[in-house]
Formats: sequence, structure tokens, C-alpha cells
Amino acid sequence: MSITRMLKHLCATRAGTRRRFSGEVTEAIEQAVATIERRTSGEIRFALIAGSMALATHVIGLTYAAKQENLNQVGRLWPLAILAGPLLLAAPGISSGWLVVVGCLLLGAADIAAVRLLAKRAAPDAVPRAVSMLIAAICLVDALAVVLYGGGILLACICASGYLLTRLFQTVIPGT
Repeated sequence: MSITRMLKHLCATRAGTRRRFSGEVTEAIEQAVATIERRTSGEIRFALIAGSMALATHVIGLTYAAKQENLNQVGRLWPLAILAGPLLLAAPGISSGWLVVVGCLLLGAADIAAVRLLAKRAAPDAVPRAVSMLIAAICLVDALAVVLYGGGILLACICASGYLLTRLFQTVIPGT
């Protein structure tokens, strides 16, 4: 959606809307909005806040590693502990089912593999490869959020497959 169109929607007056839509359509829209507002009461759901925090902590850890990429070294590894944020936020939900456990294991394995690559730096391209792995692991953070909040196995698999697709595309298009 363009900025012009968004501004047009934000600045729309009630009279202008009534000119464009019939009375029945306007009433149906108002009823639908009222129903949704009654159902949600306008609060921000915990799932949204937890998911945002999980994604933010992962991206903060990724950013720390990426800032060191030009040096092909990471000065200190302890700031990468923030990568555990999504797993810590998911910990209370582990008892809710095996999908959550699998999601935690996949994300944990991907993050550990990237941090081990950063710690060892055995190859000259270790830091860029680790950063690329952390970029791809954002899909696993999404998959974990999906299984935590009842999105189902199909949606979780679609999100998790994003990790593999990202890694595949990074062989052709560098992630960093």
C-alpha cells in the first residue's frame, strides 16, 4: 500500500465514506468492526508482545555477530547469549506439546551451530557463514512462535522450511 493511499484512508471523513458506499455496506462494515472490538477489547495480546521480544532478541544477537563480520572475528562471545531469548520465552510452553519441544530443539541447534562456528573460526569465512545461519534461523523463531500459539503443524513446517530455503538461496545470493 502506498503512502498516498494510507494517508487517504487515514484522512477519510465519515461523509466521504457514506458517499462512496451505500448505507447497507457502511452499516455492515461498522457492525463488523464493532464485533471485533467487543471480542478483543483493544488490548495488545501477550502472544504479540512475546513474539516481538523473541524476534528482537534473536536479531540483536545476529546484529552483534554481523557487526564483527568485516573483522572476520568476534571479540567477545558472551553478548551472543541473548540468542537464548526466544528459547527462554518459549520455556513455559514446553509442556504444551511435542511441537514446541521440536521447535525449541531446531532453533537451539541452529543457534548453537552458528555460535560454535563463531567460537572456533576454523575457516576464513566462518563469521559470514555464522551470520548467514543466524539470518536463516529467524524462520525458526517464527516457527517456534507459531507452535507456541496454536498455529498448527502445517504452518510451523512452512516457517521452518524457510530456514532450509534461506540457506539454499544463500549459496547463490550471499546472506551478508
